[in-house]
Amino acid sequence: MRPDPIVTPAILEERPDLQILEVRWRLGTPREAHRAAYDAGHLPGAVYVDLEDVATGPHRPGRGRHPLPSPKHVAARLADLGVDLAAPCLVVDDATGMHAARLWWLLDALGVEAYLLDGGLAAIEGPRCTTPCTRPPLPPAPALSSWPPGSVWQVDELARHLEEVVVLDARARERYLGHTEPIDPLAGHIPGSRAMPLDELLASGRFPSPEEARVLFEPLASRPLVASCGSGITACALVALGRRAGVEVALLEGSWSGWCEDPTRPVCTLPCGNAG
Repeated sequence: MRPDPIVTPAILEERPDLQILEVRWRLGTPREAHRAAYDAGHLPGAVYVDLEDVATGPHRPGRGRHPLPSPKHVAARLADLGVDLAAPCLVVDDATGMHAARLWWLLDALGVEAYLLDGGLAAIEGPRCTTPCTRPPLPPAPALSSWPPGSVWQVDELARHLEEVVVLDARARERYLGHTEPIDPLAGHIPGSRAMPLDELLASGRFPSPEEARVLFEPLASRPLVASCGSGITACALVALGRRAGVEVALLEGSWSGWCEDPTRPVCTLPCGNAG
């Protein structure tokens, strides 16, 4: 079983070797505002990582609003920031961990020892720094030519195997049910997908415990599990939570935004079981 990647602030005392990578991201918010939020106060020693720059690739049909970048792109951009991929990393955000999870996923897929801070910045007391933390650039680390087999599903592949997998939808329940859709052209969810809304799972400001995570994931694990959200950012938090439960979960690149790019694909607005 692979280790639980979701950690408490105690790791900062236990592991002084950790590189701290800080993400600030809100859907629809200008990138300049994300950087300004970091500059206004961040963890001492934390390197700012622009999620749109490092963790998103160029648009391609079927890949949705936030396509995955190539492994080489991630390795090169992190090297520019002075991040050593041979050393362990702790990723942090100001959204209880649901946005930093995308960076955690990329690092984990690259084979980096990476952890996700449970509760995000709000879980850490103490002073904040307003001086940007910069590191000298490093030579790009060797990187995979593609993401590990089985770690990523494409929407076309999912459409062919929909009855063979369980799709977990991390979006708010109102979007899952098609009651509202503020971003994408169609409302609803992928047929057969289960609601696992992160806003409900993280309502306490923390991830579910390992025991609670097992209750969520183990009954569904008789079939391969694929995590989805709006565009593939917050779905990564379900991958991390599945790992906490001892269950491997793949990521659906593009997620709902990739699925509904093709208006001929089926859309459902009725609950399909309930994992949330």
